[in-house]
Amino acid sequence: NGYEFFSNQLSNWLSQISDDFDLGFNYSPGDEISNQEIALALSTQLFNDKLTLSGNFGVSNGNELNQNASSLIGDLRIEYKLGEDGQIRLVVYNKSNDFEFTSTNQNASTQGVGILYQEEFDSMDEFFKGFKGLFKKE
Repeated sequence: NGYEFFSNQLSNWLSQISDDFDLGFNYSPGDEISNQEIALALSTQLFNDKLTLSGNFGVSNGNELNQNASSLIGDLRIEYKLGEDGQIRLVVYNKSNDFEFTSTNQNASTQGVGILYQEEFDSMDEFFKGFKGLFKKE
């Protein structure tokens, strides 16, 4: 629709501002069920691409029909590559929770810390050979 086209065009324009970071814009008008949302997305990599910061920041507003509470959008994700190849990463995040009609006891956001392992394959055959190798006894 028109709002999505406008958001995409503005995001394309914002992403051309700098090579050091990516900017994006999202606007969703909302309806009887969903909230109206305005958000700015930001992503950058630091320290020779070892540290990645990304997030969405904005506001979500209910309307007269859906009666959803207004809230801030504060999604943040930080990834740090532990090895040279970047296969193992430390991840810290904060994610805004969507409003649910069925829940009366709901937190506004979820936080977490974890370790991420990522492996890349060029073909499905290579994937299955690597997966099979994990269970092979030596």
